[in-house]
Amino acid sequence: MPTDEGELKAGQSTGLILKNAQDKLELKFEWNWLNGALTGGHSESIEIE
Repeated sequence: MPTDEGELKAGQSTGLILKNAQDKLELKFEWNWLNGALTGGHSESIEIE
């Protein structure tokens, strides 16, 4: 996906799909960019209904 400036970015991630104690799905990812600033981060999503 290009940035607002039209630059194409590439990245990678590793993740887990889990079912928590409330029987809801959780997605957890560690990610980083492979070009540009080379920053990274952590993303989580939890099913709510």
